[in-house]
Amino acid sequence: MAGRIAWIASGCAHLLIAWGLWQFGEQRAHRENPGLATFAEKAEHPITMAFVEDAEPQRIDIKFSEPIQPAKIEPPVTPIAEVRTEPPVPKVVDVVQNLQAAKFETRQPELDIPVPPSKVVTTAAPRFSEGQKLHGLLPDGRKAVYLLDRSASMGLVRENFEAARAGLFVTMQGTRPGASFQALVYSSDVQTLLGGPKNAWVKMDLETPEKIRRALAGLSCEGLSRHDLALRAALAQEADYVLWTTDADDAELTSLKPILKSVRKPVAVYLCRVSGGKIEAPAEWK
Repeated sequence: MAGRIAWIASGCAHLLIAWGLWQFGEQRAHRENPGLATFAEKAEHPITMAFVEDAEPQRIDIKFSEPIQPAKIEPPVTPIAEVRTEPPVPKVVDVVQNLQAAKFETRQPELDIPVPPSKVVTTAAPRFSEGQKLHGLLPDGRKAVYLLDRSASMGLVRENFEAARAGLFVTMQGTRPGASFQALVYSSDVQTLLGGPKNAWVKMDLETPEKIRRALAGLSCEGLSRHDLALRAALAQEADYVLWTTDADDAELTSLKPILKSVRKPVAVYLCRVSGGKIEAPAEWK
């Protein structure tokens, strides 16, 4: 019996030794063959574990779980309010009666009429603050010539000449800043109110109103009424409007109407008659 037990114990010991040698040999084979090791090629690929037992390898695939990306919170989009553009409001031009914008296609011939400058008196001048305005603002880009009769007949009634000068001053003073105009005075000859060559234009600036006031205050009534020279000189300025202030009646002016038809460039002429110490509103003369 004891011998049987010793034989069995010896057999178990040999089996344990054989199993230990087999395990040692398998671990050595894994170390000598890297292809049998566990590996992961890429992060997105599953891990493959390989085991070798005898000649048939066994594979166990372990998949990576997909990484959880943080959610992107988009800021709220505020709708853009609809922008409505209103059409521009047209400007209302305040022009007395029927002052209309004349359209010119040809130029007026040059008239050889001397226009010497008038004398400017430097003494104290009246303010002309209560004058009657002849018209409102002219359309942008339009030019006017103011023609003033200072012949002896205008001085017969002192109030007539005062009303004429005051009305012209208030009207010219209201010219748009930067706009151009011209003022002519006449009796036996024709002169520019502020001096300068013929066909020149006066530019309205901060100093111009005071120059006009002093020039008007220095005028006196004398000489003949050469309405024909005055009209030709005014038309030679090639203006859009001519504002003519005079005490002449229709009988004196009717014979001058052919002058309007003789020019190639039409000009709107308006009479501002003076009588009874007052100046009338402009009326088209044609």
